[in-house]
Order: sequence, then C-alpha cells, then structure tokens
Amino acid sequence: MTATAREYVTLDKLKPVGWFGTAFFLFSALFAAHTRQWVPAIGLAVLALAPALVVNLAYGRFRIDETGIEVVSARGRRSRISWDEVRSVECGRQGNFVLHGEGKRLVLLPAGYWSGPYAARAHRRLVVEVERRDLAIEETWVGDYKWNKNVSVDPGSSPEE
Repeated sequence: MTATAREYVTLDKLKPVGWFGTAFFLFSALFAAHTRQWVPAIGLAVLALAPALVVNLAYGRFRIDETGIEVVSARGRRSRISWDEVRSVECGRQGNFVLHGEGKRLVLLPAGYWSGPYAARAHRRLVVEVERRDLAIEETWVGDYKWNKNVSVDPGSSPEE
C-alpha cells in the first residue's frame, strides 16, 4: 500500500531540544549582559537563534513506502530516492540512515526521533525494503555527518497533497 499524504512521519521529538537550546543561550546572554559583558552577550544571543532555526526550519517530514523515500523540508523542498536507486545503506554511530544511490545520497535522522502515528510503519517499511533488496548496512563514524546529495525533486514532478 502506497503511503498517502497523511502518512508522513515528522521529527517533532526534536523541537523541545531546539527550544531548550534557545532558552539556554538566551539565559546565558542575559546573564552576560547583566554582568556588562556585551560582546559575549551579543554572541550568545545570536547563538540562541541557531537551535530554534535548525529544529523548526531544517526538519520537516518524510514518508517511506514501497516505491522509495520522500523527504519534505519545513520550507517545502522535496527530496526523493527510489528503492531501485539504492545501492547501499550506511548507518552512523548515532543512528543516521544514509541511503546511497549512484551519485545520490539521502539522509534520515535516527528512528528514535521519528514522530507521529506512522513512524512505526515507516520504520518497518525501511527494514523490509533493506532486507528484501539484500542491502548490507555498513556502520561508520562519518554517517552522522553526511548531507543529502542529488536527490532534490522538481517542484512540478511531485504530486501535491
């Protein structure tokens, strides 16, 4: 059964981490300003934006079905890799999944961060497809530091929800 538009998995479990990081840096900036250390206060205030921006803008939602994996960023940018394109799977030591195709790479955060009613189904589908295609999973240190590569989708080529 193909995943429908409602069967997206989100990464909402990461949002509290982002807000905690923002609060921590803001508190630190206020403390530095209170002690009249203006340069550190400004630097910490700028750092306070980073966790909130990363969590709320970088991570969106994704779906895994029998045709492949589609990721939609919070800004609406779509990335996709079909199962037929996947040649190998890399797993970072912290749990990132890196699916490699010929000249392509799609990265998923660890399954522990997946949220929503379809997260368990998506994880099962990932395991089933990797096993069905007899893809070896290589555990590496660098898998946690990789980015998507050549998997962007033309806005017109993906069906709208």
